[in-house]
Amino acid sequence: MARTLLLSPTRLDDLLRCRATGETWANLAKLFRISVPSVKNLLGKHRRRFHIICAEMGVAPPTRGGAQRKPGAAPPGTSVKRCLGCREDFNSWGPGNHMCGACQRTPAWRSGVDYAVNTGTRVSRLGAA
Repeated sequence: MARTLLLSPTRLDDLLRCRATGETWANLAKLFRISVPSVKNLLGKHRRRFHIICAEMGVAPPTRGGAQRKPGAAPPGTSVKRCLGCREDFNSWGPGNHMCGACQRTPAWRSGVDYAVNTGTRVSRLGAA
């Protein structure tokens, strides 16, 4: 049975940021004291979060072959949008992304509770406040 590798959310974000800057799997394994297969596993499981971090940093995600896109080139499919939570501009990774990474890391967003956009008031599923 495979052992589940757990990193704290902060350490996971650090690992993803290091990979976004172009660190190799071997260097990440040494830096975070985990195996290369564990690094690959974490990057695969948290691919969506990795693309969000790359968009926030304004860098293109490394390709599988290791070739990088031109420096400063936006990742394909990203665009600048205004966050529905804080009203700040951010690099969106796709058509369904309307909240910036900072707002997605809030406890309210992670708990899955239905909140009215930009008001913080709870909205029931039936539409009554």
